[in-house]
Amino acid sequence: MDKLIFKPVPEAATRVALLKTGEADIVTNLSPAIAQQLAQEKGIKAKTVPSMLIIYFALDETKPGPLQNALVRQAMNYAVDKEGIIGSILLGCGKLEANPISPETFGYNSSIKPYPYDPARARQLLAEAGYPNGFTVDMVAPVGRYVKDKEVAEAVAAQLGQVGIRVNLQVLEYGVYTGVIRDPAKRPPMWMLGWGGYGTYHGDLTLFPLFRTGELYSASNNAELDAILDRAIVTLDDATHVRLLQQAQEIIHEEALRLFLYQQVSIYGVSDRLDWSPRSDEDMVLWQVTGTGG
Repeated sequence: MDKLIFKPVPEAATRVALLKTGEADIVTNLSPAIAQQLAQEKGIKAKTVPSMLIIYFALDETKPGPLQNALVRQAMNYAVDKEGIIGSILLGCGKLEANPISPETFGYNSSIKPYPYDPARARQLLAEAGYPNGFTVDMVAPVGRYVKDKEVAEAVAAQLGQVGIRVNLQVLEYGVYTGVIRDPAKRPPMWMLGWGGYGTYHGDLTLFPLFRTGELYSASNNAELDAILDRAIVTLDDATHVRLLQQAQEIIHEEALRLFLYQQVSIYGVSDRLDWSPRSDEDMVLWQVTGTGG
């Protein structure tokens, strides 16, 4: 290829139209429904890849309120039917994930299993935590940043409501949303985030900024976890480093410091004129692209 043109096109329908007319050869960030539609088209196809992006809701234990109780945070994880969300909203374009880092990341702990969907267990834990009648919590989510983010947030809010956790959900345009979640004084106890991709191949690059006390995107205040993360980030021996990262993930999971959801599957529309495949880190490596002659 002797020339590349990158063009921002906010509307997915417009991006697909450009692909169909041959004005674009690769389009990004498509919905599962559009991917199914492309399967019926000639000369173009949808290509998918499990991304390194992990989608979750932060459960802020640093703010006064019910979310400071680990039993409450565990209950919230039991209350959400993650597999149902993947199947019905994402049309299968997601992989259930129990960790804040993806399997493609250095230090991933494959022994940790997701919280199963168990509303009865959720209600039991809420009662044990002193909230038999539930409580009310504020939650914020973006629209248009992650695949079906608004719809996923609405489903999570509704399912939490079924066990007595009444959610005040606010959905914001992404530019406004980032201003809210980057300000600990403004953001509510629950907020949606996807983390991973280019530059986060190492567990330190996710676990430290997301879980070390005082970091911008951290919602945690756990001295044991801090000590492990501090040690890991200066450890050069790979085996020791992996062990520390895996220990950190065990604490994060047991303490339910996130409402864990899924690993996002990235969906691209690609012209048959190109021989190109997407990467898990979402980096557009285009110097390797070749034409097929089609």
